Amino acid sequence: MTRIALTHVAYDARRACFHARAVVDGRPAVDCRWSGPQSADFDRVASGLAQEARRHAV
Repeated sequence: MTRIALTHVAYDARRACFHARAVVDGRPAVDCRWSGPQSADFDRVASGLAQEARRHAV
């Protein structure tokens, strides 16, 4: 199972997306962005950012 730690999750109004630093399985941190709606609940934001982190970690 892949372990993902999201840190510094914030909404970036200039780019209209959520941004986070993500550490995937202990690898160096990557920046990831998810362009879901600003009104999304945190579970959806975390899920979207985790999917993006997995894509960057491959």
